[in-house]
Amino acid sequence: MKTDNWRFKIDIEKKNAVIIGDSYELTDILEIFLYKKFNVITAIDEFDGMKKIEYFAPVCVFVKSASNVTPILAFVPKLNARHPQNIPVIVYSKEEYSTIDEFNLKAAGVKEIIKFPIAYKDFTTVTQPYIRS
Repeated sequence: MKTDNWRFKIDIEKKNAVIIGDSYELTDILEIFLYKKFNVITAIDEFDGMKKIEYFAPVCVFVKSASNVTPILAFVPKLNARHPQNIPVIVYSKEEYSTIDEFNLKAAGVKEIIKFPIAYKDFTTVTQPYIRS
């Protein structure tokens, strides 16, 4: 599957952020939170996301997670292997995680876990250490 990257309008003054997820509701909220300071590039799954990460060189990657965190635990090491500059990965979801799942996500390299609903002010407070425009 070829990714049509030419369709994106990129403001060269802004840095890029990639959002990977199949929940349009949550993805739209993240886009609203980010669009003023970042070029927001979305991907429906990790495969498309990895292509867009390689093409757009984002400063941060947001990945939606369900109650099963196994796909995220597999994705983060692949991302870090391909991009040794350690692009920060922030997981977002409406799901509640067990303490063990949260520990496993952090141990895999996830910088932050965002649980929706979240206010814009709380979002910026949580993400500010990892993404700067």
